[in-house]
Amino acid sequence: MDFGPRPCRFGAPAIGYPPEGERLFPAPFQPPYANLLIEAMNPVETSRRILAATTRIALVGASDRPERDSHRVMQYLLRQGFQVFPVNPNVTEVLGQACAGRLADLPGPIDTVLCFRRSEYIEPLAEETIAAGAKHLWMQFGVVNERAAQKVRDAGLLVVMDRCMMLDHRRFATLAK
Repeated sequence: MDFGPRPCRFGAPAIGYPPEGERLFPAPFQPPYANLLIEAMNPVETSRRILAATTRIALVGASDRPERDSHRVMQYLLRQGFQVFPVNPNVTEVLGQACAGRLADLPGPIDTVLCFRRSEYIEPLAEETIAAGAKHLWMQFGVVNERAAQKVRDAGLLVVMDRCMMLDHRRFATLAK
């Protein structure tokens, strides 16, 4: 079966490939496979795609202490127009936002879960992220957990590890100008 011209690289438009209404792979395999290709090819592109698709962020490990990175990043994201929901069972409020004890306590759907927790605490958080119906998991600088990332990828979510959402957002906003 000939599908016409092949794309020269991932993401390049390909007329007639595959035919309209058909998929390259069966539906259950399409999202995770596509996500793995994107992540493997370019983590910066994965970051850009997540930021472009995100409006509601659950910030896990939020702090009410202004000297903490999570506090500064949350402040920046709020100023940029994102809806940010702090998650920390030990804090009641961060930057005027009521703090939830866990992801399941948040109102409505969440696009991205942003983690400011140590790497060893990410696996249970990955399971919570999947259960909450989030679309992306973002681990900040210094946070890397391959097992958790694979678990989330297997569920069809995009994953970013060891990157700062605030810095990436600034970088992409600067490039867009």
